[in-house]
Amino acid sequence: MLQTSYFPSTKYLSDFISNPEILIEAYENFPKQTFRNRCILLNSQGELMLTVPLKNIRSSTKVLTKDVKIDNEQKWQKQHYKSIQMSYSRAPYFIYYVDMINLFFEKKYEYLIDLNNEILLFYLKVIKSNQKINLTNEYFEVTKEQISLHTRKEVKLENEFQKKSLVSFLHEIMNQGPKAKLCL
Repeated sequence: MLQTSYFPSTKYLSDFISNPEILIEAYENFPKQTFRNRCILLNSQGELMLTVPLKNIRSSTKVLTKDVKIDNEQKWQKQHYKSIQMSYSRAPYFIYYVDMINLFFEKKYEYLIDLNNEILLFYLKVIKSNQKINLTNEYFEVTKEQISLHTRKEVKLENEFQKKSLVSFLHEIMNQGPKAKLCL
């Protein structure tokens, strides 16, 4: 069981493709400050976190993950696309994937889970995986041991390998293209 993730990390994708029966939790109460609507890119200045603005999330209101809406009134798409361009325009495979990535920012997605699933499909296409995206149709209780590193709110990273595992898999795609699969 995995949670939805915006431009998922290498760790997330590794967990996803290692299990053909994986489900993405759609019926949990959406927790704030997680990678569900955030990602980390690497650029020449270091790490850059991107956050998709959300519409119906308040601390006093519980919203199911499948019902979380993107706040498209904010101009986040343009900012995220420019951030990706600035971070990876000199990467060897940028030219091959830039048009596909641009599509995520031209379309106005209503729901975060739809955007995240489209990005995950893009990842799967690049690494030539036939894995299917399956969403839960009810809430499943998950133990602390089952929650993987990329889903925790507060993560104490003890080494560079752990830090790199949280960086968006987009970094590997831009630098290695289809061979990015070897990082998983």
